[in-house]
Amino acid sequence: MSDITFETPFSAWLMRIIRTRVNSATKRFYTQQDLATAAGIAQAQVHNLVTGKRRPSAEVVIGIANFLEEDVNTLLQLAGYAPITDAIVVNGSSDPVAIRLVRAVRLMMHDKQRMAVAVAMLEAMLNNGGADADSTGGSNSQTGKAR
Repeated sequence: MSDITFETPFSAWLMRIIRTRVNSATKRFYTQQDLATAAGIAQAQVHNLVTGKRRPSAEVVIGIANFLEEDVNTLLQLAGYAPITDAIVVNGSSDPVAIRLVRAVRLMMHDKQRMAVAVAMLEAMLNNGGADADSTGGSNSQTGKAR
């Protein structure tokens, strides 16, 4: 019994990355192991994604997108998922501060340090029930602790 394989837009894109893109840190082409490490999966799983034997989870797509500094929504769509939308609901109601922060996180998904600051601000806002969320100034100044 042979394995069923099929080329998907995501598998074709991933194969092209492995064959053509050079890792600026190592000065060599990306390997399946590089992508596996970045996505937190086994190299054999990346092989299955490249050959079209498996569909990646959204988390794996996001991990690969962040590692390669690619647009997350584009890769989610290539993998057959809906893009991340701007419609954000926090605790059952639309909160303009939360929407701004989540949009900022979405725009910075490839910049992990700036994303961590935005997430910390969002957590501080949610922990304080939304009170004075704009006054955090980029850190969790209300509790005096970094997250």
